[in-house]
Amino acid sequence: MVSQADAVDLNVDIITGQRFSETDYFKIVTALETGLNLARYPKSSECIFNTKLFLNDFFYMKNNYTGSGASGDWEGQFLNVTRVISQSFADTFYHCYEFIKDI
Repeated sequence: MVSQADAVDLNVDIITGQRFSETDYFKIVTALETGLNLARYPKSSECIFNTKLFLNDFFYMKNNYTGSGASGDWEGQFLNVTRVISQSFADTFYHCYEFIKDI
């Protein structure tokens, strides 16, 4: 039986509320990774690590977008989105593809 202190709060918006790595979702993903023993697959740690970074980037992207929106910095907003796609998303996609191939 789960105590009240161990209860998981899943009512957090990872886009606007707080970074993914600061939420209980992060704890769930980490427990799932450990429980399923995904470390036995060579690319699993890279896939999960990059997925966590990608989800954190959504939080930062939302904050950067709303913070620069008033000044009309559309070029900065565009570059922010393309950075997330070209770095975090691309890394996540590649490493998770390699991880799935190993299964």
